[in-house]
Amino acid sequence: MKKWLYLLIGFVSLPLFIEWGFWGHRHINYYAVFTLPKEMALLYKKHHEYIKEQAPAPDRRRYIDPNEAPRHYIDLDKYGTYPNFDIPRTWDSAYAKYGDSLYEHGILPWTIQQWYYKLVNAFKRKDLTGILKYSADLGHYVADAHVPLHTTANYNGQLTGQHGIHALWESRIPENFGETYNPYVGKAVYIEDPLEMAWKIILESHMRVDSVLELERKATELCNEGCKYVYVSRGSRQFRSYSPKFIAIYDSLLNGMVERRYRAAIKRVGSYWYSAWVDAGKPDLSELLGKKPKVKKEKEKEPFWAAIFHIFSRKKHEERAQKQIRGHVD
Repeated sequence: MKKWLYLLIGFVSLPLFIEWGFWGHRHINYYAVFTLPKEMALLYKKHHEYIKEQAPAPDRRRYIDPNEAPRHYIDLDKYGTYPNFDIPRTWDSAYAKYGDSLYEHGILPWTIQQWYYKLVNAFKRKDLTGILKYSADLGHYVADAHVPLHTTANYNGQLTGQHGIHALWESRIPENFGETYNPYVGKAVYIEDPLEMAWKIILESHMRVDSVLELERKATELCNEGCKYVYVSRGSRQFRSYSPKFIAIYDSLLNGMVERRYRAAIKRVGSYWYSAWVDAGKPDLSELLGKKPKVKKEKEKEPFWAAIFHIFSRKKHEERAQKQIRGHVD
């Protein structure tokens, strides 16, 4: 019953753009290219548009692939409280301890590890198609790890009466203020341990969950009656959305948190790409400049209900994933 109540609420709100939103994921991948050394930059800049436009592809796959949803998050609060989480860092140890329940609460750190080594192997094979595909996908997952609400079971404020905060933090704020962010973050650096770095990023994000929730409550208190939401028309329908005033108040209270996580994501995405190239033996990519990848762009538009479907029926994806997927990390 509660799931359907959430779904109903979603249909009277603007469509929820999940994770960093298409704007955020595209811009993070786009600017990550500028962190790369010249030995990589020529190839990545040639295929800049693909890497940018395919950044949201893992989001779209969730509506056709039951295995996809758990790759985007990990509910750390299901394993204790910071910093004493009762979950092993490695996949084998974590699976030995928790089995299929890992899928229920998300497998984001191990997904980053898995896609990292997919990219390493693509570099070793000089597989242009694989390099571009896994770079775009890896960029998405690393960016997700920088979002606090991807590390908690209260991922949309549904446990604290703050429904919609997911899209508010990671879509509405960057869509409104992202053009003012400084996306130039310096050069990529080598990551010694890709899995350990994934955990570091996730823990950084989780430390901010309480502030994300508390400051939204404070913004609500500061907003006068009727200030928090506005109704906008799309065709014959009206939808409830956060008002520009409320978005500005919340962003001000966050004091640059969204921009800092956005900039950190750009630097880390580039660093994961660079490290995969180094671990592959720094192959010469110049010979790939004259080749065309065998890539098919995934469908750009998702159904109207798709974003709402993810937020309010994540459990269905998780249950199916538990039954159908094994051995995500190779």
